[in-house]
Amino acid sequence: MTQPPPVDRKSSLVTSLGAFGVSAILHVVVLLLVGSYVIFEEVIPRTPFTAVGDLVSSADAEVLPEPPSDVMPDLPETPVLNNDLALSQEPAQEAGESTSSDILVASSVNPTFSLPPATGPVTAVPRLGTGGGSQASGTPGASSAGPSKSSVVSTLFGSSEESPSALTGRFYDASRRKNGDAIGGATMANFSNMTAAWVKERGKASFLRDLFWESKTPLYAKYILIPGGATAVAFESFGEKPATPNPAYLVHYSGRIATPEAMTFRFNVNGNDCVIVLIDGKPVAIADLVGGGGDRPDWRTNPTQKFTKEKFGWESPEELMFSSKSSYNRYTMGDWLTWGANEFHKIDILIGDAAVGGDFFIFVEVQGKRYDENEATKAHNPHVKKGIPILPPFKTDRVKIPEEITASFNTPKFEERGPVFVVQP
Repeated sequence: MTQPPPVDRKSSLVTSLGAFGVSAILHVVVLLLVGSYVIFEEVIPRTPFTAVGDLVSSADAEVLPEPPSDVMPDLPETPVLNNDLALSQEPAQEAGESTSSDILVASSVNPTFSLPPATGPVTAVPRLGTGGGSQASGTPGASSAGPSKSSVVSTLFGSSEESPSALTGRFYDASRRKNGDAIGGATMANFSNMTAAWVKERGKASFLRDLFWESKTPLYAKYILIPGGATAVAFESFGEKPATPNPAYLVHYSGRIATPEAMTFRFNVNGNDCVIVLIDGKPVAIADLVGGGGDRPDWRTNPTQKFTKEKFGWESPEELMFSSKSSYNRYTMGDWLTWGANEFHKIDILIGDAAVGGDFFIFVEVQGKRYDENEATKAHNPHVKKGIPILPPFKTDRVKIPEEITASFNTPKFEERGPVFVVQP
């Protein structure tokens, strides 16, 4: 029987010690890793998370704990903006300025009305409100929300942007009653009867409001220079649509105005069918339209005849003049007014047309100041042997009149510089 070889005790001891060492090293590494995880878990802050109710049921929703307050970083109360990354902004357009897209541009020759409505960028056109009566009333298909606060639209009749230096204009559809029922087509005779009744009521807005459909959309005007356009232009400017072809309409501007210095002046007016200026409820200028009594005599036969006295109780102290041979509009000079500096007076202006279209102009003449004459109008006024004076327009702010207005053949020549009236807030 063969004996087993003798065991080397030294070699066996070395092998056992090697295995123990490897095991010890592995234990140390594991302890270091676990300890590091525990330490860093308490140091690194976690952002709390709240489960969204519509994605996870309320029973499963979990809010993780806030990190310890002693390791939370100090945050500024307001964020710090990097100016290098700030977005540039275009400067806002100054009040009273107009752009070419704001103006109704002439497209055809019409001795009475010539300017169709302009349409600016789509983003700049507000949704104009309409109607009179309940909040929900208005022209079918039109919005009753009023002008958008983030956009402004300008028309010949004024701007949708309210301004402390502008007169407030209200639009009335004279072909409909206040409840929207149709009245019927207006004749020159009954149209002048309506405007004469308004004068006798001293320009009360309630008089028009009780009779006619009123637009909910006001416009704010700093001058009255309207060279014309189809009747629809007036309606669309105030967010309305004509219910019948070529209906009659009226626009009432009102406010309190003063001159910045003492002066004697007068309002001179021109237009058709209606341009009326009241000061403190009394007429001081009314465009003397041929045919104001309903009949229309030929102005070439009797150009000096006046028609406003009988119905309106007022007539011009001067001879009537013509700004154009092709028009029956007659340039009418108003009464002289003497005001002290910053002496406020109520002003009411009524413009409108009985049908088809019209144009409306108001100028200011200061007593004692010499004005050039429009040489081109002398031939139309042989009865006075002079041309119409070139006057500044009536203004309530220092605004430049847009070229689209000055270039219109319907607009009488005028000068830009002149008195600027102050509007009482």
